[in-house]
Parts: sequence; C-alpha cells; structure tokens
Amino acid sequence: MLLEDIKKYCLGKHKAYEECPFGDIPICYKLNGKIFAQIYPYEVD
Repeated sequence: MLLEDIKKYCLGKHKAYEECPFGDIPICYKLNGKIFAQIYPYEVD
C-alpha cells in the first residue's frame, strides 16, 4: 500500500482529520481528538 492510499483511507473516515502535534513526524490521524493512526513516512536506518 502506498502512502497516499493510507492517507486517503484514514481521511475517508467520518470526521477524521490529519494533524502533526509532535512536529513533522509522525503524521497523526484523529477522530474526536484521539489518535487512531500514525504514519512515519521516512525509512529508518
């Protein structure tokens, strides 16, 4: 699954939104103020 597919899936949830409360990484997806998914878009060495 590609990053854009995951973002689209998460934002497809009713009232879901994207936020970066900790800086650029991770990208968080929230519902009702609670995180339901986190994405770390960069590879870790």
